[in-house]
Amino acid sequence: MPRGSVGNILNRYPPKTEFVKDDTDPFPDWDALAIAGGDATLGVNVTGYANKTIYFISSVQGTLTIQVLEPDGVTWRDFDMLGVTAEMLRSYQMEEQATQVRLSFSEAATVSAWMARGVA
Repeated sequence: MPRGSVGNILNRYPPKTEFVKDDTDPFPDWDALAIAGGDATLGVNVTGYANKTIYFISSVQGTLTIQVLEPDGVTWRDFDMLGVTAEMLRSYQMEEQATQVRLSFSEAATVSAWMARGVA
């Protein structure tokens, strides 16, 4: 599959609105967006969601870092790191409690990300 075809892959999956909490897109700044290496999303409030599944797709290979907001309300801590293959939808189930979650990606790429309640 040619590089830059993230949108083509997403067309094979149900619309994101079927996956997201309260009919909103939790990572609106990462919807087929060209990002720089190391860019991070805005924080997403996940209070009260015991099971969360994060979906991520990128035009290039790299490392996705899931970060959680510490109780001080200021500090973001790396929670987990995942290897990502170019043009392959990646899902990650997060059962741990957190108040906010955000994502960071290691490479300059075109990416999309969203979250759902429940299991991948």
